[in-house]
Amino acid sequence: MQKILLILCLLPSFLTAQKKNINVTEIDNSIFKKDKYWRGADGAATIELGQGKILWLFSDTFIDQDGTGKGWIQIG
Repeated sequence: MQKILLILCLLPSFLTAQKKNINVTEIDNSIFKKDKYWRGADGAATIELGQGKILWLFSDTFIDQDGTGKGWIQIG
């Protein structure tokens, strides 16, 4: 019974996760190179909000509090 419940809980995530062909350009990457505080993130997701706006969500984000590039702290 527990296995059936686990499968029923996980099945929707497999059905909604679809492969997308994403073309990352240097212009896309330059957005993050301009931020001296943001160092990186392990996971990232985007949500289109309409009207040309996109919400970026990051997990395990690394931030340099001083903006020097010499150190960082982990958020999350």
